Amino acid sequence: MSTAVAAIAFPAMKALDVRIPGLALDDRHYRFVAGELAQRTFLVADIVSFACAIAAGASMLALIVAGKAGVRGVNAIVRALGLSVALAGLGAMLFIITPQINAASRLHMAAAKAGDAAAALAHAKAVDDLHPIASTLMLVQIVGVLAALFGGAWSVARSSGPSLAAPGSPYPSPALLKSRR
Repeated sequence: MSTAVAAIAFPAMKALDVRIPGLALDDRHYRFVAGELAQRTFLVADIVSFACAIAAGASMLALIVAGKAGVRGVNAIVRALGLSVALAGLGAMLFIITPQINAASRLHMAAAKAGDAAAALAHAKAVDDLHPIASTLMLVQIVGVLAALFGGAWSVARSSGPSLAAPGSPYPSPALLKSRR
């Protein structure tokens, strides 16, 4: 959802032609306003993602320690791989990319307010250069989470109820189908 907020905020702020008092150097004020909104949204999403990652890792570890049948085989590998990929993407975002984008954004604003066009342009380029990496890492997280969810659903489907090969139905026949002989 934070990606959706950014995709909505930047065009909306541009269309509104927002202005920041005291910022005469850079005419793209919408980038600063939408960036601030997106940055706060990403912070909340990062906190939620981190909490979910801890819960997902802890629950998988608990299943492995408990020796549940659903944590063996290909489905367990898919779940573990998906969770690992999602966690790696989240870690890269939280500890490498997000701090760099936030720092470059702050420096861009400071340089624009100070009237230093060269520095403002350099910091804006740094932010722009990090966006494709951030987008790729978000996609990696989405794919990892979907793989883990698929592996979990596969595990549940395999371990719940009778298999299709079981003879007979576990349910009684309806009364209307019972004939008198």
